[in-house]
Amino acid sequence: MSYMAILRYGSKQERNIAVFGQTPQICGARLFDQLLSWHGDEHWPVDSSSCRLFRITKTAPGMESRDEILGPEKNKALSTLRTGLAG
Repeated sequence: MSYMAILRYGSKQERNIAVFGQTPQICGARLFDQLLSWHGDEHWPVDSSSCRLFRITKTAPGMESRDEILGPEKNKALSTLRTGLAG
């Protein structure tokens, strides 16, 4: 199983960046590396309104299922993702 995080950012949240990882923490580290470490882009919030999290499972060779994480489980996954942002 792996995870995908999609962060909406920009002045009107019109841009998206997607990252993949084996854990939500790895997704957070990749978000930091690919966007949030850039000068001027460190202020985009990573919260339940701007970030979507998915659990990816392989269903067959070459096929996968993406299930969005919602509710209390999403809050826990976002907390874990933020630990990856911090380093």
